[in-house]
Amino acid sequence: MKEISILTSHLFNLNSDSPYVIPGGGLERYIWELCETIQEMGMKVIVHQLTSIGSFHKKIGNIEIIGHRVQEQETVDKLVQLSEAVDGLLIYVGIEKLGHSFPYQRGSIGISYSVLTDQISVAECSFIEERRDSTYNRLQQVIALNSFSLGRIRSYNRANELRQGIVIRQSVDTMKFKPVLHWSEPKNCLRIVFPRLLDQGREIVNTLLMIDRILQAYPEVIVEFANDSEEENEYTYAFRLWLKDHPHKDRLVYEKYVFRKMDEAYRKAAIVVIPSFFKEGSAYSCLEAMSCGIPVIAGNRGGMNEFLVDGYNGLLVDPFEDPLFIGICRLLDHSDERRYLGSNARRMVSAFDKKVWKWQWKKLFQGMLDVDIGSKEKRPAD
Repeated sequence: MKEISILTSHLFNLNSDSPYVIPGGGLERYIWELCETIQEMGMKVIVHQLTSIGSFHKKIGNIEIIGHRVQEQETVDKLVQLSEAVDGLLIYVGIEKLGHSFPYQRGSIGISYSVLTDQISVAECSFIEERRDSTYNRLQQVIALNSFSLGRIRSYNRANELRQGIVIRQSVDTMKFKPVLHWSEPKNCLRIVFPRLLDQGREIVNTLLMIDRILQAYPEVIVEFANDSEEENEYTYAFRLWLKDHPHKDRLVYEKYVFRKMDEAYRKAAIVVIPSFFKEGSAYSCLEAMSCGIPVIAGNRGGMNEFLVDGYNGLLVDPFEDPLFIGICRLLDHSDERRYLGSNARRMVSAFDKKVWKWQWKKLFQGMLDVDIGSKEKRPAD
């Protein structure tokens, strides 16, 4: 049986009360669905997860997960060690964090999952200048989850007419996430759902200010915050204080959903709001809401622009209090526009169906495995 190994710092949330929890974050879900796809091809998959908390060895179904305890300053050395030890095809997850200077194993795949910035990478902090000839060119293929990341990666490869670099965005199960005809909401009520974590990158402060105005102006509106989990930070603390004594507390809902049951949140929604400011490369929540035929209002930043066409299948606005308020009021006041945007969203989302996503990955794997790229014997020499 052929073997594929995945190197990542994400998958299990080791900070939770339960020691091995796969959270609903976008990257974790992407990795997990990739593992399932590899298994469907009859291959073995091993995930190597770096963590500062503790080592572990776990098996879920036929997916093997090995946790390696490392301190931050040891990350690069540990990744190099694992890269050299692994036989078979190797996948690096988060190459935008490692940077173009990291000595990737030749014949491997690199995944970039976020909008790249100019921050100094782990490898650039750890390797001396003479080793900077080790670039993304060493990878057999680069997979970006959005075109912004891909463009940045390609800028490091001007000398090589790059065969590398394709976009395989997140996907959605269009049979699971589908429109519903009826929901037992109280008569004349409209529910706005925020399916995101509470932090600075999701513009939580502007969101709360905007919600105050919406609840005051529209007595028929219910607002729900829906996510899988929250790690405590200053924003979640501020949110709980805001919620505790809110004058419209009876119309505010804070609900936790495991990611496999998020469709229950969308079934109740009239509008979904994703006010991301800078953190979003692209979002499962956007695709899921679109697949359910729900109009989405999103911040016009990052990967949201790749899913939404403003005024056709959703609204893109500056992720600040006034533009968000105006956009939501527009949809609350016009049910015909809500139906128009939601209907178009459902039609367009077929391009991101999970079956298409799996086909893209299987085609890539098959092409590489047919010539046994990734095995130690077939790896090109440095």
